[in-house]
Amino acid sequence: MPYLTIDNFAAGLDTRKSALTSAPGTLQRLTNATVTPGGEIAKRRAFVQVADLTGTFGLAATESAVYAFTRNTVLAPPSFPIAGTSLVFQSIPYTPTTFAQTDFDTFNGKVYLAGQDSAQPAGSRIKHFYNGAATEGNEKGPYIRTYRTKMYGVQGNNLYFSAVGDPTLWNADPIVNVVSLSNANPCVVTVAAADIAKFVNGQLVTISGASATGMTPANGKHTISSAGSPANTFKLTGVDTSAASAPQTTGVTAVPASTARAGAGFINLSNQDSGGELLTSLEVYYDKLAVFSSVTTQLWAVDPDPLQNVLDQVLRSSGTIAPLSTQQYGSGDVLYLATSGIRSLRARDSSNAAAVSDIGSPIDGLIQDLYTTKGQSYFSLAKALLEPIVGRFWMVFPNEIYALSAFPGPKITAWSYYTVPFTVDQAVTCGGRVYLRGTDNQLYVYGGVDGKTYDNCGVEVRLPYLDMGKPGTNKIFSGLDATVFGTWTVKNSFDYNNPDAEETLGVFSAPTWRGGKAAFEGQSTHFSLRFYNNDANPALISNAAVHYGAADDRGN
Repeated sequence: MPYLTIDNFAAGLDTRKSALTSAPGTLQRLTNATVTPGGEIAKRRAFVQVADLTGTFGLAATESAVYAFTRNTVLAPPSFPIAGTSLVFQSIPYTPTTFAQTDFDTFNGKVYLAGQDSAQPAGSRIKHFYNGAATEGNEKGPYIRTYRTKMYGVQGNNLYFSAVGDPTLWNADPIVNVVSLSNANPCVVTVAAADIAKFVNGQLVTISGASATGMTPANGKHTISSAGSPANTFKLTGVDTSAASAPQTTGVTAVPASTARAGAGFINLSNQDSGGELLTSLEVYYDKLAVFSSVTTQLWAVDPDPLQNVLDQVLRSSGTIAPLSTQQYGSGDVLYLATSGIRSLRARDSSNAAAVSDIGSPIDGLIQDLYTTKGQSYFSLAKALLEPIVGRFWMVFPNEIYALSAFPGPKITAWSYYTVPFTVDQAVTCGGRVYLRGTDNQLYVYGGVDGKTYDNCGVEVRLPYLDMGKPGTNKIFSGLDATVFGTWTVKNSFDYNNPDAEETLGVFSAPTWRGGKAAFEGQSTHFSLRFYNNDANPALISNAAVHYGAADDRGN
């Protein structure tokens, strides 16, 4: 008697076609399980509470520490049970409870925090802190990224960047109004008492606006001396303005070049492309910086020297409204959440020029339904991360997670769906583990303290309606074999017009091959197997086979 064997589940969750026409090996549902590098289905691990974060907000991480933040108060963290990882409560010098984290990154091993105070007026909401201290990054963007010795931020239509090597300095060299420019050799510059501290001996200063007869030699860059002597003055070395008939007292400015501030500045990206009017996110793409708006992506070759920044490529219709959904993946590609689904910026050739790939197309319908049913505000809260060690990509929504298992060697690209037993506020990775902060102010770790903990999360695996390549032939089903570990309740549906109508075939906890096939009786043109697990133990499905014979032949 013939039988159909489903050797693996390498295609994972795939709803691009109907349940009647999907290929064997694809799944209509894969809930709370994932696909292994061998193409098997393995139950996901548990999300286990490990710390109470009451009195704090936000979540960040370095290589070995998980951070939560307090509002200008010192609070001792609870003991932390994860070996090799510490829990730190970092005090932020800002007290309003309306201030919330928008993003974080690390710079030189320390946490850089960006946040927004919703109670403040526009233009005063964004605050930045580095290692617990305020920076000049206020209003330089709620979303940030460390790259090539700088911190970058996006806000409005501007890409901001800090000074080289110092993420606390974001403001460019100050423009100082000159009180007077003397007609002397060397020329003496007088500034206000409040400004003289900005000038030091040996510094390069740029003078502009010297227009009186005999004063024009003062324009340009000059080294200064005698700063502060006499009070509020400095001299322009080698500049002779003695030919002028009188000092110039209006229209002159001086810009002191600060070595500490070298490299700070911004770029107006809407001047580069019309789609850059509302920037939402940024991520490193190979050796470029990908800057996203809601409708486009600009790829920039950025340099510590702002004069060397170059726009490399513009990709239209490839933006995101979920700022934390961008994630570098693999050798340099960037995955992100578009309203149409999860997409990837992928190198199209050896030049690393980017093209948009539809890596998320197997679940496009599910993502689009999520956007339609739960709305833009829910959708925009998505956060991307890479599960350490295995390297699965997670798109974390407040109440669910879509996980991508991609293993190029065995040709596996499989999506799956996780439910979460709490509402996710923040998500980070640290020390090879995934940590989620819930809106209940609790910290959860994936896999528990030992990394091997499971719970009764409710696993569902639903195959499409299969027809053995002959949809018009009625089959007589006689048995089922499967390679399983753990406890699975196996059910079947013959009625594709009523897909939730199903019958139980049995409960299996070991391979069936040597024990004789399990009973599976009935006649139909199609069948759809379903596997359910409802205990707190690990479980695995390797393959399945259905034994059948032809009841009649309708020309197929």
